[in-house]
Amino acid sequence: MTWFDELRNQVDATSLGSVANAMGVSKAMISQVLNGKYQGNMQRVQNLVESVYMGHTVVCPVLGEIPKHKCLAHQNTKHVGSTPNAIRLWKACRSECPNSQLEERLTTPIRLSIESKNALQQPGRVCRQSTAEQTKVRQYDAAAVCARLERQAKTDSESMAGSYHRLYIELLKRELMAVGNRYNRLIKQ
Repeated sequence: MTWFDELRNQVDATSLGSVANAMGVSKAMISQVLNGKYQGNMQRVQNLVESVYMGHTVVCPVLGEIPKHKCLAHQNTKHVGSTPNAIRLWKACRSECPNSQLEERLTTPIRLSIESKNALQQPGRVCRQSTAEQTKVRQYDAAAVCARLERQAKTDSESMAGSYHRLYIELLKRELMAVGNRYNRLIKQ
């Protein structure tokens, strides 16, 4: 069964309004799609039908397995929310998520300092960034990062009803991987 057949079946089984509400679009849009007169993005309509009615899901790096249309909604968020989870989602959609269809990508500045003769002789040394911007190299403050991750794990375990220790370990693993990647990029320079 195609997504179009599924859309028609859902409208026949319920109503145009209930299908439009479930998909988060207007009744006019659904009507135009069914009558072959819709001029908009048919791929978006197909993704919505497949997600809402056909059970297509994706694995989100922050939320786990979610319906595809919810993933697209998170990607289309224009402003960062104020909760830790909203911030993580916004960042994930613009950086590490393999499901992201956004062209906008975040770049992580390198902030590690390598103790070498050159760095010791030039304390305000400037290093090249991947974005061709120049920033001062700062010492990596592991204690501050651990404190931040601990606060984040506490907040997330309360809001997501998860295990604090499991979340904290997962956050530490991610941070260690990021630090390792930054370090490896620096030693290649």
